[in-house]
Amino acid sequence: MDMNSELKTRMPMPMPMPMPPSAARITDALQPAPVDVSYGEGGYSHVESHDPLHGSVCADICASHINSRLYYAATYRYRAADDYNGSFIRQLDEKGIAESPFASFNDYLSNQTFTPTQLVEDPDNKKLLCLGRLSTGNSFTMRLWRFDADGSLDQGFASKGYIDSEELMLGAGAILQLTSHAHGYKLIATKDGRPFLIALDDKGELKRGFGSDGFVDLDAALKYPLSTGAGFALAAFGQNVLVTIVAVDSEHDFSLLASFNDVGVLDTGFADQGVFKAQDGTYHYGLSIHEPAMVITLPGGHSDDYVTMYPELLRLSADGKPLAEFNGGKPVRFDTPGGWHYMHEVNGRLMGYGSFYSHNRAVCYALEGNLDTRFVFPDGFGELGVTPYMDGFRPTIEASVAFVPDSQRLLVAGRIFRDNQKGANAVIAAISYQAGLGERPQG
Repeated sequence: MDMNSELKTRMPMPMPMPMPPSAARITDALQPAPVDVSYGEGGYSHVESHDPLHGSVCADICASHINSRLYYAATYRYRAADDYNGSFIRQLDEKGIAESPFASFNDYLSNQTFTPTQLVEDPDNKKLLCLGRLSTGNSFTMRLWRFDADGSLDQGFASKGYIDSEELMLGAGAILQLTSHAHGYKLIATKDGRPFLIALDDKGELKRGFGSDGFVDLDAALKYPLSTGAGFALAAFGQNVLVTIVAVDSEHDFSLLASFNDVGVLDTGFADQGVFKAQDGTYHYGLSIHEPAMVITLPGGHSDDYVTMYPELLRLSADGKPLAEFNGGKPVRFDTPGGWHYMHEVNGRLMGYGSFYSHNRAVCYALEGNLDTRFVFPDGFGELGVTPYMDGFRPTIEASVAFVPDSQRLLVAGRIFRDNQKGANAVIAAISYQAGLGERPQG
């Protein structure tokens, strides 16, 4: 196998797929996920206007670590006249009320289009970063911006307020994901099909003491050919950083979870010499850390035949070993084809959602690994949004999720389709554990 080629996994992420209107719905018996009608307008924060001239998408959402009542949303518009095109960052309060744009990317662009993909707050420096795709004609690059607390571009970051993937990778490449970590940033990026872990300082310069001049070649470090085509994630883990990524060998695909220390070397005290290897056919699509015990939650899916995937959930202790308190240390699997995208521990339970080929589901698990049937009786899960060919809410699968702990809300970015699919408005949906119990959250 040519390790310098772009590797593809055998198993794609189970995204919602087009379904003919005449097809029998497998969701007829599902209860809907409980929407918290006290949030926004009837359970949805309309972070873009209802203007029928354009469609808009909420691309990502980020909870502030500085102000627990503050959230950020990145949106972009499409199918519009030039005067209506644009992408924005907006602030929202805990009740889903959106303010005027925190930042408008059109203020910094000319004859270019920016499509945001990820928002990350840097609480140490009180900054907000936004990663996305910058298009100029038929060419594009990935651009990472940084903004001050007042929404102005931080000109001290990379000397101009942003850094492009070509500049960072010294040629064609792409920045895929980032996290704020150790008074700087860690990024997953690719060049010539190879994935790299990169460290930047708080000025946007490479941390030369990390790896080789700021770069760790993940193929070489993990000793497998790797793919960024499915299932990768990045998270701060104390002084270390965790990376989950799919390995592709001649016979099997499987996820790896690696812990790198502050100089870019595998932490041999974690799992097996720094790396946890999932079972063959297992893909971890997300990664979350619950403090202070530093318990790791890995949502994803498993396939025995690389044709059909079934949701899987695994938890590890801080040393990278399966957590015995969760299903005896074994993965929890689900009997309907699909995969979990996000799962977080919040208020003594696990909440998240995933896609099931033709639809999406929100779910709640107890900490020992059983479905929490109080969330949606009698199953413990409910349908999130609508299926294709229908007006209504659909989540942005690539977006992050956020939680409002006090009211136990799960915030999901997406859009509401309307007028027989002719338009869409960027929204954030609030799914609530208490709403599932028939209780009305406060605040």
